[in-house]
Amino acid sequence: MTIEFVKNLSNYSQWLGSFLIAFLVFRKYSSCSKEIKIIGIVALVSIIFQSMQNFSLHFLNMLYLNAIGDCYVYLESLLLFTFYYLLFVNNRIARFLVVVAAITSSSIYVLVNVGDPSYPWYAVLSSTEGALLILFSVMLFFKLVKDLPQENLLDMPVFWINAAVLFFYSCTFMLSLTMDYIAQILRNDFTIFWTFHNFLRACFCMVICIGIWKARKLNNQSNDKSNKQHSIG
Repeated sequence: MTIEFVKNLSNYSQWLGSFLIAFLVFRKYSSCSKEIKIIGIVALVSIIFQSMQNFSLHFLNMLYLNAIGDCYVYLESLLLFTFYYLLFVNNRIARFLVVVAAITSSSIYVLVNVGDPSYPWYAVLSSTEGALLILFSVMLFFKLVKDLPQENLLDMPVFWINAAVLFFYSCTFMLSLTMDYIAQILRNDFTIFWTFHNFLRACFCMVICIGIWKARKLNNQSNDKSNKQHSIG
């Protein structure tokens, strides 16, 4: 088993994870909550941009590869910030912080395109996204515990999705922060690091799929209760 094979396996694994999320969400898109719909759009954006990167890599000799990656990280951050904005209901401070985070990411993305091209803007953009999402995921966990409902916390879809965000961005934060150094100094080892990143992304997608499955299960239970009430009436 070669390193190239493992790299391709990791790449297709995280791609498959995004396909599964998109399939689960868009199969019954109209019945999904706004938060779940946002996660489905995140997966769809991931599929589209990864396809664009593969096309650039194989047919354009890596032309536009970095630009595609920068745009993807930026769009993903905005979508995930929107996800947390929707969840921080009746918490003006948290929502204000999310808006500030979105403005910060937008400012960094502008610098990616107009700033010094020799500066590692991608590392700044991805590590900033990671730090902010770690912060919001921890804040949401505190909110969930504080507003703990009667049902089991593990039955809540948001718990699983938030856990996936915290897991993935905590594990990849240092990789994002040192990506430029790894790419330039440890060139031979960069494939190993990025393969590790892809497998973490695949795990991230699988945990999110659990959350979506929980959401559909709750939705089905709610529909069953509604149908019983109508039949009794």
